[in-house]
Amino acid sequence: MKKRYLIVLMALVSLGCQDYLQQKPDKALVVPTSLADMNDLLNNSAYMNDVPALGVLAGDEYYMPQSGLDALTNQIERNTYFWAKDLYEGTTFAPDWTTPYRQVFYANVVLEGLEKITPQQTQQGEWNRLKGSALFFRAWAFYHLAQGFAEAYDQATADNILGIPLKLQADINTKAPRGTLHQTYERINQDLAMAARLLPINTAVPTQPGKPAAYGLLARVHHTMEHYPVAALYADSCLALKDQLLDYSTVDSTLARPMPRSILNANPEVLFQATLVKYGFFSSSLIYPDTVLVRSFEGNDLRKSLFFQKGTGRFIGTYTGTAALFAGLATDEVLLIRSECAARLGQESKALDDLNKLLVTRYKKGMYKPITEARPLQLLELILLERRKQLFSRGVRWADLRRLNKDPRIARTLYRKPAAELLELPANDNRYVLSIPENEILGSGIEQNIR
Repeated sequence: MKKRYLIVLMALVSLGCQDYLQQKPDKALVVPTSLADMNDLLNNSAYMNDVPALGVLAGDEYYMPQSGLDALTNQIERNTYFWAKDLYEGTTFAPDWTTPYRQVFYANVVLEGLEKITPQQTQQGEWNRLKGSALFFRAWAFYHLAQGFAEAYDQATADNILGIPLKLQADINTKAPRGTLHQTYERINQDLAMAARLLPINTAVPTQPGKPAAYGLLARVHHTMEHYPVAALYADSCLALKDQLLDYSTVDSTLARPMPRSILNANPEVLFQATLVKYGFFSSSLIYPDTVLVRSFEGNDLRKSLFFQKGTGRFIGTYTGTAALFAGLATDEVLLIRSECAARLGQESKALDDLNKLLVTRYKKGMYKPITEARPLQLLELILLERRKQLFSRGVRWADLRRLNKDPRIARTLYRKPAAELLELPANDNRYVLSIPENEILGSGIEQNIR
């Protein structure tokens, strides 16, 4: 069995460097045969818990001077940062595409394997957990692919807009058409609804999803879709199971990485552990957080010292507690989703309750003054600002920009200034959708995105 898994891993590592959907491994070599095998496959966090990150490079959280950009060895990173029409320049290196489709493949292998196993009564709980996990991981991957390679969701046009290829079989010989954006989100929500029914509340390790994570992701997905009443209900379901917040006044700000390590279950907010794809951009010493955003933290707000290194300004407040950037699910995000939904639904009191519940744990003891703003637009803007501050560098800002740009009251244009030239990315520009790697277009015949 170990030899078989070695073959699996070697095959999939190879796929990660090539056009994933066009590879055709011998399926007989990669099908697990027992529940333990399937658990090993899904518990491979090196593959299953990475999150696409080009949206962070293209967004407004960081800036990098030309000297830093010149030092990057990957042209995809530079091209993404400058919103170039041609991201890849002929290269086949495209982790934002291959990483989630590898996760989809793993999930499909497990789902098909489970259908061949009739569990004994003592195995039923584990069988359910594995199926729920596989469905969660597939939905997780499809969601992130949709944020990069499909247009922002709009209910009025979703039936007429291209979605992503929905690969639902482990056999890579089967080609998957793009379908519609409605079909993409319908599949994501179907998978997650089933996962939420099957998963246990608690998991042995944070890299595996439980019921709170499934509800949390459902809240995020419907929030992205602007289905605010539904998102609020799923946020309720998540927080009813797990609503703990980390008291930032207990965190040691003198540590190089002050946040408790999520992989050790030391951070009570973490619902599901995942990290951003490790592009060179993030390890550069010449990457700086947006200065306007940093200045928006008040003097008694502990996040300023816990998130940003004194002197350099480097972001150190990631919830992994390590150099890897947290991109999973946590109760702070779910609370902010529920707060925003309440504000949009005219429930200002509920919105304030959730916002103040979060912020009192972010300030020095006894120094937080509760927000009382009741004007609808001003309250919404406050919540959105706190969302930017609290969820900095989590990989959610790109989806937020795409969603919020549809509202002219909130829409914004992004700017870059390499040398003397000023570049801009207007709201709702075609470049808010990444181009699909060209070798995938040539091999599968699916339609390319227009940038």
